[in-house]
This record gives sequence, structure tokens and C-alpha cells, in this order.
Amino acid sequence: MAYASDLQQVFSDWVKSETGYTTIWESANAPRPQKPYCSLNISSITQFGQIYNATTDIDGEVAIISELDLTLAVNVFSDKSSQDIDSLMTLQELYASLKKQDNLDYFYSNGIGFIQQLAMTNISSLLGTDFEQRAQMELDFRIGTQIIDNVGWIETVIMKGKVNDKDVDIEITS
Repeated sequence: MAYASDLQQVFSDWVKSETGYTTIWESANAPRPQKPYCSLNISSITQFGQIYNATTDIDGEVAIISELDLTLAVNVFSDKSSQDIDSLMTLQELYASLKKQDNLDYFYSNGIGFIQQLAMTNISSLLGTDFEQRAQMELDFRIGTQIIDNVGWIETVIMKGKVNDKDVDIEITS
């Protein structure tokens, strides 16, 4: 699992099912939905640990396996007044939902492990003439990736020339 569209679907489904809000990706080229809604952004992906090369199989293929740390930014845009902390509370409930076994199982079944919450911040601000209530949370997840490389096998070795001052003409086939 490490295709961007698969990751986006898993995260979108989780946020929407837990909040009930419309969920969009920040990279979408579309108008903003009606509030309240959530926006998601994968803000960083970093290599974790060493890359592992498995043993070459009978077909000459080797699996190259690595782990990646992924930071997911979740924004909640609320339609509540600036005096309310609805956006922060929605994020807190979303974070708490990561303790539910069915959510953990859902992530695990899609090759994603939840690691930790990095930050939760109220970033409400004046937008034009309206006060926009918004809170953001960053979550750290870990995913595994695998690529297959066909390194092949040496099937035939042909030696011609001199070895220890003797003429050699050998062909070895596996």
C-alpha cells in the first residue's frame, strides 16, 4: 500500500466517518464546501530506518522493502462563533477515535500504523470581514513500501582464454 490515492481514500474515509463532515484534500482544485468541513494534507513523507533487500527468488526477482513516516495535517473549519472551541473539540474527538480498535484495525488492514499526535492548534483568524474558526492537528503514521526489481540470474558462463598458462574454452549453463 503506498499509492497516494489509496492513502487519501483511507484517511478521507476515517475522518468523514468519525466527524460526519465533508472531507476534502487541500490540493483539490474546487470551491470550498459549506462549513463545517475538514481538509487533509500529507505534509511530509520521510524514510525511516534502512532499506531492506530480500533474498533473490527463483525468478531472479528481489523485494526492496522500506518504511516511511508520513505526517497528516487535519484541518477543521467550523461554522461556530469565535467564542466557541468547536474546531478544537472536533479534532480532540477525532484524535481520541484513533484509540478505537476498529479504526486501528482499519488502518492496519491498509498497511498504515498510527504512531503519535504531533500538534493540535487553534489557528482561527480574520478572513476578509469574517472570523474563520479553524483548528489543525498533525498526526504521524508509518507505512511500508515494497518494489520488485528483476536482477536476474547468470544462466550461462563462457570462459575463453588462458588460465594458469593453459588455454581454456568452457561453457557452463545452469
